[in-house]
Amino acid sequence: MTIVPLTLKFRTQSPEIEAVRFDGSNAEDVIEWVGSDLCEPCDAGSGDFILSLLVTTPEGARRADTGDWIIKEGLGVFYPLKADLFETRFQPAEERESERLPYERQQQALSDNLNSIRVEARGARY
Repeated sequence: MTIVPLTLKFRTQSPEIEAVRFDGSNAEDVIEWVGSDLCEPCDAGSGDFILSLLVTTPEGARRADTGDWIIKEGLGVFYPLKADLFETRFQPAEERESERLPYERQQQALSDNLNSIRVEARGARY
């Protein structure tokens, strides 16, 4: 009899990333952003148009084709991602303004607490 391990479902909580869409005409900008030691042209089209880039990742070199997104994760690691996968996993940070509000409230509360500590310190006698 085969024993099947108990599996659990998980949801990713991706941190904010930086990303640029590679469109073939912006190869120089993408290479400069990623770094020429980690990114290079792979297939040249006509003129300044580049069909694909080779991006070095911790898992090895990955190809980014025209239309793919290049993402930069928190530790400065770059990965190419196909457009359809990128669009299912990420949304522009500006659309998540409501998620920033609690952070702003937290920052304001910290600032208020710091100000009240300063006031108490001025009135203290040693």
